[in-house]
Order: sequence, then C-alpha cells, then structure tokens
Amino acid sequence: WSMSLVARSYALNALLVGSVVFALLQWRQTRHARWFLLSCLFIGLSMVHHGTTYLLLPAYGIYLLVVEWERYRRGDDRRPWLRRAGGVAALLLGYAPILFLVYRFVAGAPYYWGNPSTWRDFFDLLTGGPFHNQVLGYAGETQWDRVLFGVGELSGQYTPAGIALGVLGLGVLWRTRPQEATLVTLMLIGNFAFAMNYSLVGYLYFIPTYLLWGLFVAIGLGWIAGWVARLGANHTVPAWRQTAVISSIALILSVLGSLAWTRYAAIDQSGQTETRDEALALLRDAPQGASL
Repeated sequence: WSMSLVARSYALNALLVGSVVFALLQWRQTRHARWFLLSCLFIGLSMVHHGTTYLLLPAYGIYLLVVEWERYRRGDDRRPWLRRAGGVAALLLGYAPILFLVYRFVAGAPYYWGNPSTWRDFFDLLTGGPFHNQVLGYAGETQWDRVLFGVGELSGQYTPAGIALGVLGLGVLWRTRPQEATLVTLMLIGNFAFAMNYSLVGYLYFIPTYLLWGLFVAIGLGWIAGWVARLGANHTVPAWRQTAVISSIALILSVLGSLAWTRYAAIDQSGQTETRDEALALLRDAPQGASL
C-alpha cells in the first residue's frame, strides 16, 4: 500500500504484471486477436519498465505457445503469421521507451542512477550493472533459509490463514484450469526465487508474488462458497450435516473477516502524505532551472 503512494516503480510494475496476465487470459478465453496484441504490448512495456519482468518471460512464453498450439489444432487462424508479426510489432512498440534513455545519454542529460559517460557505461546501466552484486546476495545462507524468509513475508501480508486459502486456490486452479495454473505458478516461482535472494530491500520485490497470491486466495474462497452452495442444494445430505458444515464455514469466514478488520487499521496508509509533502517542499525550494 505504501508503495502505491509514491512515484516509485513497484506499483506500476504490479499494474503491468496484472495487465499482462489479464490480457493473456482474455486471449485464450475470447480468441480475439486484439488481446494477443495487447498482451505483447504490455509485455514490452513491462520489460522496459523493470528488469525483474525478464524472470516472468518463460511463463508468458509457455502460455503463448500453449494457446498457439490450441489455435493450430482448431484451425482458428487463416493467416497466423500476420497476427504474429503484429505481435512482434506490438512488443517493440511497448519496448520503445528505451529510446528515451538513449536520447538522454546522447544529449548528456543527468540520470537518476549511474550517470554513464561511455557506451559501455550505458549498456552496463541498462543491464542493471550497479545492482548485480545484490542478486544472490545471501551466499552465507541456505536456500531453505531464504524460502522461509519469503514465506514469512507472505504470511506477514496474508496471515497463515491466507496462505492456507491460497494453497487451496492454487490446487483448485491446477485441477480445473491447468494451462492458467502453469502460467501463474511459473510467474510465482520466478518472482519468489529472485526476491528471496535479492539483498537490497528484497521484501519490496515480493509485490508480484503478493498480487498472484491474492488471486489464489480469491479462487480458494470462491471454491469454498461454491461447495457450501452445492451442499445446501443437495437434499440427499442429512440436514444436521448441512447445518454443521455451513455453520463451520460461517465461523471460519467470520474469523477471517475479523482478522481483516483488525489488520486494516495497522496497514491503512490512506492518510500518509509525508513522502509527497517532502517532494513538494523540494520542488518549492529548488532554484529556477535546476535539474532534479
């Protein structure tokens, strides 16, 4: 929540990740080519926006290949290469903002980070050179320790009950929609494995994991609600059993609701304007014509 209140990369990264997933799911569901083009556009924007997107590309690529195979078997495309060429063009269009960095380097404008003076410096900056020593920055710890750290961060966001609901939702997704489960599971693994080993405020890089876990929690809750509804409509089940199960589910949901209500006050950031106030003060005091 706090990262959505400042002009930083994390909230926009989450928005772009969610946009890619939505467009990919719509592409398979509706079979309309515009969703394929939009997914390619969003992937390009994600790549130019944040380097961690590259860890999600295997998931995107496998899902797109699955959809291509399904379309080939159904004979959906009369001219598939025309659509694929459009996808490449959309990807490049999304990646085009990288040219702004080239312009700033050639024009000699200041950079937020690195201030490259040679083309070698420029490409080193482009590939995240200043941050390379932060990747896999916990050589002294075992991977199991880092996994536990990541699970702890996830539990801090969703509580153990939310983790249990997410596991249930992921299981339901694998049973009902294995193609989509493959997409989001590979995304989760890619982001989680990077974030748990990144030594520079690694907890911030779990944000895409939090986003995906919210999807799993929603699926888990939806499955429970559907199961209760089916149980209530099944007249062959004894009334006492229906009452006991529905009461138990109602109690669980009440506990979850109470936890959410209690936690809300602790995480509420809606009145936090300190960072914005500091930025406005900086702008107000900056000399005329200064570069910030």
